[in-house]
Amino acid sequence: MNLSIRRAAFPADYAGIAGVLSAECPEWPTTVADLAHQDQVRDTRFYRAVFVAEEAASGAEQLIGVASVGHNTQAHREGKFKLDIRVRPDMWGRGAGARLYQALMAHLAPLAPCELYTEVWAAHPRAVRFVTERGFVAVWERVDSRLDVSRFDCTPYAGLEERVHALGIDIQTYAELEHDPERLKKFYTLDRLLWRDVPFGEPLTPLSLEQFEKEEVQAARFIPDACFIAVQEGAFVGYSNLTRSGAYYDTEMTGVLPMYRGKGVATLLKLYGIRYAQAHGNREIWTVNDSVNRAAFALNARLGFQRQGATIRFVKRDPERDR
Repeated sequence: MNLSIRRAAFPADYAGIAGVLSAECPEWPTTVADLAHQDQVRDTRFYRAVFVAEEAASGAEQLIGVASVGHNTQAHREGKFKLDIRVRPDMWGRGAGARLYQALMAHLAPLAPCELYTEVWAAHPRAVRFVTERGFVAVWERVDSRLDVSRFDCTPYAGLEERVHALGIDIQTYAELEHDPERLKKFYTLDRLLWRDVPFGEPLTPLSLEQFEKEEVQAARFIPDACFIAVQEGAFVGYSNLTRSGAYYDTEMTGVLPMYRGKGVATLLKLYGIRYAQAHGNREIWTVNDSVNRAAFALNARLGFQRQGATIRFVKRDPERDR
């Protein structure tokens, strides 16, 4: 195979990269608009580089793989870099992934990394083998779950909304709260408080209000009418949201502040999301939880979510020893 590796050029390579990512993960297709938005809102304080693999075929270069390396904006530490390598499935086993990995390691050498990490779907044994053969060790697992909302019955939860309302709590959408001048700030503050209790396995990097607005509220996947917020006397005390993801909805966060837990608020927030999905084409709802988050799994199990697989976080420490 006549293969070449080069730095990606933007926006020229957006279409080719989107094609690779969508072919490698058709359940969650990536569009040119997605990639452009990600670059537009990316926090420039953090390092990132992208490489592509091209095959010369019929006199033209065809993009068949993409690899990125950079700081983890969600859990940044100096000297720690995240690797991501994707190859079009019909080109697996032909050396493109290995060549991209070599390019990333050569690029990283002057930066003296102390830790590398990557995330791999457990259902892809080839990818798991690829990283373990290069000295990466599994350290964390996040589990995917899905709910077929077309078969969900709300009857067992009759009366729940009245019980939550008796606590002085109403459920409103982000769109319905548009007249609250503090809406964005309250939403941001609540999100940051809830993330403190997520067992993510890494210390989280502070996120500014401005960056939160860019990455979350202004994202194409954000649905103001499907972001459900528990409000008590004007205070935001919990939320659950659905976001667009191909043919599915994703639940990116469901949580309530500690003093409101165990009162059915989180369950009611989830129910609002389920009803929304039922009313909008019966799209399945997917969610991801850290494997140690027993409370989230218990709630999802009661609602009928079925576990589908897992994403494994692999780490390679002191990669300089391999040079």
